[in-house]
Amino acid sequence: MDRHVEEIVGAAFAESTLENYIRVWDKFQCFITHELGIEMHLPVDPILVARYLAYLYLNMYSASTVTSVASVIAFAHRVRNLTDPTECLIVKKLLIGIRKLTQKPDKRKPILTSDLLEIIRRIPFLFDDRYTQVLLQSMITLQFAAGLRVGELAKTSKKSDHVLRLGNVLQMSSNGSLSGFRIIFTSYKHHDGKPADIDVHFKHNSTVCPVRALYHYLSLRKSQYAWLFVHKNGMVVTRDWYAKKLSLLLKSVGANPGEFNTHSLRIGAATELALKGASLAEIKSFGRWRSFAFVKYIRPQVISV
Repeated sequence: MDRHVEEIVGAAFAESTLENYIRVWDKFQCFITHELGIEMHLPVDPILVARYLAYLYLNMYSASTVTSVASVIAFAHRVRNLTDPTECLIVKKLLIGIRKLTQKPDKRKPILTSDLLEIIRRIPFLFDDRYTQVLLQSMITLQFAAGLRVGELAKTSKKSDHVLRLGNVLQMSSNGSLSGFRIIFTSYKHHDGKPADIDVHFKHNSTVCPVRALYHYLSLRKSQYAWLFVHKNGMVVTRDWYAKKLSLLLKSVGANPGEFNTHSLRIGAATELALKGASLAEIKSFGRWRSFAFVKYIRPQVISV
């Protein structure tokens, strides 16, 4: 590349970014020439790139650092209009392998049915307001029964595309009596454009019946509010509020809140299905997972809280 062009292109980057790019490239070049004893030529052979990235991994560099190095190597080629060696299959697969090998195991514990019973029993002792008690019981039992993501229950950010609305819940009846609710998902994570639904049925002999809890909650809330789960003033429930309340409840039953979070109910739902003999395909459909990545959540070996 012409020296003047190179200087002008360099001006497009922050000084610290450019310095980092140069530092990374110099280390890569040093590895090729000194460690491998090969003269550096552009474009660099993808095999040499793969060897360097593997070298970084073996020397305990994090997956994110290795990926950043690959990005610098890619940039150095693209800016010169040369073939990008990181687009080669071997380099792409190597980066995927490094991410998988360095991925920390998911240590979040599941909340199971037995835990659910203890948590629900503690609600009246921790929260005086009757509406809050009913709201929490309904959210917790429904999340477990339907395997909901927290982003479907509560607002997690400025965007609230996936949060369930009142219109997403339909009553089901049998012989003129309430038998359950159908939850219709018009938008959810990995949504492919097709709506999904799940039926939540009445549990007649259970203290933690999600249908009874939801029916009780719906009879208390005002019908003009759009979101399914709202406070008395109509404001949508947020993830932070829900997470703090669940943490208090977990602590009250002697559990370590640091080992659980709002996803623990979804993990618990998947685990219980596995314990009952459900197939992976059935669990995948239940949780609306796009792949079988959810198997890391299934922990039949974990004892309840």
